[in-house]
Amino acid sequence: MKNLILIGCLFFLGLSHSNAQVNFEAFDWTKLTEKAAKENKLIMVDMTATWCYWCKQMDKKVFPDKAVGEFYNSNFISTKLYDTDAMGKEFAQKYKVQGFPCFLFLDSEGKLVHRIDGAIVNSKDFIAEGQSIKKKK
Repeated sequence: MKNLILIGCLFFLGLSHSNAQVNFEAFDWTKLTEKAAKENKLIMVDMTATWCYWCKQMDKKVFPDKAVGEFYNSNFISTKLYDTDAMGKEFAQKYKVQGFPCFLFLDSEGKLVHRIDGAIVNSKDFIAEGQSIKKKK
């Protein structure tokens, strides 16, 4: 019986934690732009690299933060593009990405509204940056 209770608690904690982080959607440009237009949101493209220390810090410290997840999930459509992906290379060239991480905030037509070059590893600062971007829209 104790094992069932423990498993139930772990399952519940897993569910509550999964809702507390930034939801990165699979990269499908057509679906992302349609969703952004329908929901009147900008698309945040996290341009990242598997070898990038600061990208990993964002993944470890910022994106799992509950407040960051709540803000970004309700205000942006988020996706990731890696430097090794064909679309990642195309976007890096098109938007002149010079380093990683780089966050591109695009409207539903692909127009660059704002960009963040480099990591912001303080959750409150990353939210504040998002609030500033939202006001520009």
